[in-house]
Amino acid sequence: FSPVPASTDKKNEIRYKAFCERVCELTGAINGYDHVKVCGERLSIHEHRKTEKEIRKVSILEFDEKWFDGKTVLVYDDVITRGTSYALYACQLESFGANVLGGIFLARTHYKVRS
Repeated sequence: FSPVPASTDKKNEIRYKAFCERVCELTGAINGYDHVKVCGERLSIHEHRKTEKEIRKVSILEFDEKWFDGKTVLVYDDVITRGTSYALYACQLESFGANVLGGIFLARTHYKVRS
């Protein structure tokens, strides 16, 4: 069980540390939280949505690559907007040899359609 990390280390800890521990305690899943570290800041998807600025891809995550090798992983993200963060994270885990089963999301962003 591995969450898509939040935009900063502090937000990631507040949002996911205890949550992942509890989910894994209740389900028997192996907790992947401690095997991914947020080493810098990035904009969250919703922070740059309106500006449509070019997003430069900067590696701010540090993975325990060997730990993910051969693991079957369920990825969690609190909110899905377009699925970009989930897809990039899942692809990264797969590049280390993980088998990503899929993702589970708490909520989905909805936009009002103007007519």
